[in-house]
Amino acid sequence: MRHLMMSLIGILLAGTVSAQSNTTTADGREIAPLPPITIYHLEARRSERIVWLMEELGFPYELEFVRGNLGASLMNIRRANPEMPVAPTVIYGDEILVESGAIIDVILNRHAPDRLQPPVHSPDYPHHQIWMHYAEGSLAARMGIDYRVWQSQRPTS
Repeated sequence: MRHLMMSLIGILLAGTVSAQSNTTTADGREIAPLPPITIYHLEARRSERIVWLMEELGFPYELEFVRGNLGASLMNIRRANPEMPVAPTVIYGDEILVESGAIIDVILNRHAPDRLQPPVHSPDYPHHQIWMHYAEGSLAARMGIDYRVWQSQRPTS
């Protein structure tokens, strides 16, 4: 059983490595080499999306945060990005990236253009984009408002 599990893990890892080593997609789009990535994270914030993305893609990254201490994690972010200390802050090679939707777009479009999203010319692509941006735009704002109202006027039953 252990041998079978190790073989399956090897096959999965081989698939991940070969997917990252290709320089073009099936339709000829270029896949750029992934630069070193460091995610400056605050627990239960939008930086969770970037951690999830990197895990889902099987891409390497460093994670900077102090578990259970938002203040210390925010200090790490301020050191890395003093001009705009927000989560997520991602060091992408020599660049500083912010805004989770933009970071997702950069990583997917440059390094995994054939994964986790329909092709640009697919009839599904506009709907994919709508839901990707709705989740962090309209929906997140509405959920925040609803949560604050619920906190101030909790149901009695």
